[in-house]
Amino acid sequence: MAAAAAAANGFSANAPGAVSAECPKPEPREAIEVRVFDEADQPVASVALELQRSPESVVLALTDGEGHARFDGLVPGSYQLALPATDEKAWELIRQEALPPPLDKSSGDAGWQAPVEGGQAETWEVRLGDSMSSIAFHCGLLPETVWSFRANAGLQASRQHKQILHPGDVVHLPRRQRKSIGASTTNRYDLRRKGVPEMLRIRFLDFQQEPCREVPYLLNLQVDDGTALPAREGQTDGAGFLIEPIPPNLAEAVVLLGRAPEVRETRFRLGYVNPVGEMSGAQARLNNLGYWCGEESGEETELTVAALRRFQADQGLEPTGKLDGETKARLQQDFLS
Repeated sequence: MAAAAAAANGFSANAPGAVSAECPKPEPREAIEVRVFDEADQPVASVALELQRSPESVVLALTDGEGHARFDGLVPGSYQLALPATDEKAWELIRQEALPPPLDKSSGDAGWQAPVEGGQAETWEVRLGDSMSSIAFHCGLLPETVWSFRANAGLQASRQHKQILHPGDVVHLPRRQRKSIGASTTNRYDLRRKGVPEMLRIRFLDFQQEPCREVPYLLNLQVDDGTALPAREGQTDGAGFLIEPIPPNLAEAVVLLGRAPEVRETRFRLGYVNPVGEMSGAQARLNNLGYWCGEESGEETELTVAALRRFQADQGLEPTGKLDGETKARLQQDFLS
């Protein structure tokens, strides 16, 4: 380039007093990768990540369906890595390793920006389908942290079980505490999202009320934003249970149980069963246990009374048709929640 400029002005680049200049080499760029797993070593999607080079300059990322995110275009050096929407108690570093070539190298420039300022809600009004686990997951907290928060003492007393809430209940949310870890370029960091997953336990009985032992199933799952998760295959255990890890924000599970042509399809809407002390909660449990009582309206209908009597008789209780304390306890025991 210097020689061309000299020739255009009638000079030789090699003439005495001529000055030559080399094009500057681009500054090298490197990468940092992050993977987020749950406590069952399954990837966690849609986890917000933040890489900070100064309090005023950050770059953001979101984990994909494989729980993976990558920060490209980084000047070699050290940064601070945080989960800005997740409480310090709800995540931890589990391993660090060097990125193999060529994954350690990168190009371009990272999209640095000012930190995103966002306040945290102080309360959550329970909607149909919510559970303590799903609320805590959405708010970046551990379920036990929320349930044991002193402002929720009244809720604990009225609901007894943290996973069985009623629409309109108000859950108070403790303030999230932030933490960060040092992260150097050319490395991969594996993090664990604590408090995840929940376990789905469903027991299948045949028409003689005997467990459906070692029966194959296909399980289809859908989370509360409508996203369908990959189907899972398995078989029930010796007691007739299907047991699978699930994300806390799971909304629906569809089980295809058995071998063709005798396949039994059952649809479950998770978090949609009211507390057993509510008539609508008792009706939902009766229906799911095979004691049909019609619409889960919360009204004490003739169908509900008849269903309660059948259930009580099968349990060896006096068939009064009333939702008394012993009947509630047996319903909760047989329904497993």
